[in-house]
Amino acid sequence: MTGWIIFGCVIAVFALLLSLSLVIRVEMDDDGLRARMGIGPFGIQLLPSSGGDDKTEQAEQEKSGKKTKKGKKSAGKKKSGRTKAKKSGEKEPAPAEKKPGDLLGTVRLVLAAAQGALPPLGKILSGFRLTDLRLYISVGGPDAAQTAVRYGQVCAVVHGSLATLRHFMRISVTDLQIGYDYLSGSIRQSFSFRLKLRLGRALGQLLRLAFRVLVRILRVMIKNANPRQGHHGRPAAASRKQEE
Repeated sequence: MTGWIIFGCVIAVFALLLSLSLVIRVEMDDDGLRARMGIGPFGIQLLPSSGGDDKTEQAEQEKSGKKTKKGKKSAGKKKSGRTKAKKSGEKEPAPAEKKPGDLLGTVRLVLAAAQGALPPLGKILSGFRLTDLRLYISVGGPDAAQTAVRYGQVCAVVHGSLATLRHFMRISVTDLQIGYDYLSGSIRQSFSFRLKLRLGRALGQLLRLAFRVLVRILRVMIKNANPRQGHHGRPAAASRKQEE
């Protein structure tokens, strides 16, 4: 009985985790761009990223300088060795040539992997939801005529972009304000939104992606290993017909 209870608790926890959503919060105002990613109560700050100390930067610069010096010394030694080999009349080993079949096989593997990955990636991207969108734009220009022209352009770009995005994902607009300011000579903007993706959908599509890519790669590898498998069967069948 206790085993079934533990099994039920594990299934319930797993279902709860899959019901959660990956949330990316993005905000931009006069203070700059901020982004945070989290799942439930847990999260990490993406932007602004915490920069390293000045000492670590100086140490990295010193290390890079030492590496460049060592690289120059090793390059000089290689050049001197090549000149000595040329003077002594020794032939340098020729670089290994790549066979055309290797390149074609690699290209086929890459294409097969891309064909298998595109449908699941499209499902993952379409699973994103943009919620709590708040956008505030104040349009200004050097004069009243330029301000009016910019205001029309900004309205067209914003509403056209939202209409296009609605074909790919669900969008929930909380507040959208576009105004004009004849006294300001520039465009000021601030926005905030949340991107949400259900973990169950992401995990299912990732498993589907891995399976499709693996199957297609195995098919291409089998074809590359036996490129003339279909050609060998035809003469055998023709010879059997002639014998009959």
